[in-house]
Amino acid sequence: MSAKDSAQIQIAYSVEHIEEGPKFVLTQLIEHHNLLGAVASEIYALLPDTSVWALVITGDLPKSVDARTAHRGLSGYTTGRGAGHAGAITLPREEGGFDIVLGVDLLVDPPGDDLDIEGIVASSLATGRHLGRHEAGHVLLSLRGEDSRTFRDDVNGLPLDAVGWTDVVAADVDDFRIERHTREVTPPRFSHVAGLEDALHHLAAELRESKRMSASDPVGAMKRSDIAIVGSIRVFAYLAAELGLDDDGIPVAPSEPSDIWDFYVADMWSRWSAAFHSLQPVDAPMGHHELVAANHSLCRLAAQWSARAGYRRDVTAGGVHTAEWAGMQYGDGLGANDATAPGCFDDNPD
Repeated sequence: MSAKDSAQIQIAYSVEHIEEGPKFVLTQLIEHHNLLGAVASEIYALLPDTSVWALVITGDLPKSVDARTAHRGLSGYTTGRGAGHAGAITLPREEGGFDIVLGVDLLVDPPGDDLDIEGIVASSLATGRHLGRHEAGHVLLSLRGEDSRTFRDDVNGLPLDAVGWTDVVAADVDDFRIERHTREVTPPRFSHVAGLEDALHHLAAELRESKRMSASDPVGAMKRSDIAIVGSIRVFAYLAAELGLDDDGIPVAPSEPSDIWDFYVADMWSRWSAAFHSLQPVDAPMGHHELVAANHSLCRLAAQWSARAGYRRDVTAGGVHTAEWAGMQYGDGLGANDATAPGCFDDNPD
């Protein structure tokens, strides 16, 4: 739908927990630049039944999430995602339907280097469209019975070291399918390539600290490494969607790779990207068995890559979680000539 058409969409929306400064900017964007219409048109493109969803714009994403999940005994939502952060979320309502919750920060202070009002407004609208379409994708997957909850627990045939990654990798399956679609129709103003080096340095720092604390607090160290690995795989999902494939179907890598990219990712990137690209974009339905197969492939890859990165996590036949950290420096002090490839646990490279 065009922006003109979007003016005819009747939607339920609310604004909450926003301080006066951001609220003033948001009001200007809504009243003078049709921000709500821009966001709503992208949601409507995937979800034309407006009774299914409501739009929420919040100045405190954790508070808004906790208020909507308290009935399920959940609390303590955080927006930190490794070196990045979450800017939006979709939540099922207890009475049915979904709340699409957008953080106000990315709307009133959008990514980009624009200094003029016109450029900032354009970036705000582009960011709102992208976030709206992305969150609508989560609702669409849920309504079609294709979201991660429907296939993540199917672990038949997976080796034990891969089983432990199923939940988190399944969520990345959802995000990749959505981002593959949104990158084509509502490309964002932000780039995951731009934040890649910071994300990998964050991974290295977390693995170093986990190894240091593993003797005194092995459970805490394992949790810390798990979060770092999970955050990196999420980056790979978004990066694969952004970079795509070339005209011959070959995965595209960053045009200016860094030493830390070479250290952690380069030799396995084509496998990561190809595995993600076995998935259809969100507007193309997939069968349950296809989703399970793709998730299994990515979970095996997650276990292999994590071991090659110097952190091997396993589950015994009795369900006990174990972890080992390699005797390496985890990318510390990398230079042009000293980036030794990780491989202490490279016993299953294929």
